[in-house]
Amino acid sequence: MIQLTDNDRFWLDRWRVGRQPGVDWLASSPDPARVRAILIKSMDRAGTENVFARLLSDHLHVNRHALYAVSEETTRTRTSSRPR
Repeated sequence: MIQLTDNDRFWLDRWRVGRQPGVDWLASSPDPARVRAILIKSMDRAGTENVFARLLSDHLHVNRHALYAVSEETTRTRTSSRPR
């Protein structure tokens, strides 16, 4: 489990997935593909060190830095292969 600061707890209290509190949603064993998608979106918006990225990657037992690097490379490859 990750160490949470008071600032982390503040953001987690505000986090929602749909209408459900994010922490409750995560405790309900959501689909790992959905968790991964939210994790990558979170890292796109706020970087790899935000509390959501840390919590979601801990839940999935993945290295968030490696996952984000692969995600970024896939995105770059997809966009560079589009016709102009």
